[in-house]
Amino acid sequence: MGKMSELDLTLKELRESATKIISLVDDLYSLFSSKPTEDESPKEEKKKLTLEEVRTLLAAKSRDGYTAEVKALLKSFGANKLSEVKEEDYEDLYLQAEVIGDGESN
Repeated sequence: MGKMSELDLTLKELRESATKIISLVDDLYSLFSSKPTEDESPKEEKKKLTLEEVRTLLAAKSRDGYTAEVKALLKSFGANKLSEVKEEDYEDLYLQAEVIGDGESN
């Protein structure tokens, strides 16, 4: 298996794990928070990430020396640049970008 296909597989697994973790956190929060009244909705609407928030993180990763990884991540979303990424993919992109460089010693 080539390095890019290994990276692609790893990123897909990471995306699935992140989704499961977010769901688990939401469930735990619901469990330990006060019970909502009938007028309150059981789940608050999640704040959507903006293009600027994603751009800020990607720029920071690039400044930290991970430009190639950022470009590969964008390509995994079918884009050559951030403006080509679909808005509904911002959260997944952000979560995957957050871990770029984690666990590596410089």
